[in-house]
Amino acid sequence: MQKIIVPTILLVLIGFILFAGCVQQQPLTETNGTAPEEGNEASPEEINGVTDSKDGQQEETAPEEEKLVEGKTLAERIEILEANLHTAGSGNEAKKYFPDFEEVYVDREHAGFPSEILPFTYYYSKEADITVNICNIGLTVFICPGKIDKLLPESDYSKCQVAEEYLHPENF
Repeated sequence: MQKIIVPTILLVLIGFILFAGCVQQQPLTETNGTAPEEGNEASPEEINGVTDSKDGQQEETAPEEEKLVEGKTLAERIEILEANLHTAGSGNEAKKYFPDFEEVYVDREHAGFPSEILPFTYYYSKEADITVNICNIGLTVFICPGKIDKLLPESDYSKCQVAEEYLHPENF
């Protein structure tokens, strides 16, 4: 009797082990405790911060650090940009702190403004997701969230940080 029980128990245990290996489980993400969508699962190496290099050696991967420009974080650069709106050198400073600036619009004939400060050039930073207007004499004129690639309508001024001089061209 004992000779039959031991092999039976072993077979049952082996069956449980094999069955447990066949059950597909969705790994939980670290951030929200839910299963990731199909095909977007992180590898165990990515989760643990270890990857294999080309020569087969494992390397530690550091979490992506925030990009510094001129030693400043994005938040610090935006703060400086806002604090120095329409001050001497603010246009060049903006270009220095946002090297990804892309010229997206040029306003050459803005009514009411003297010709020496025209054109107003709109620059977009994808990194910061802001548009900065710089006039011909190198002053920042406004800072708006998002990409503005056409003349900023007066109705949108409230969404932006706008230099007082831009709001009242009659004072020039």
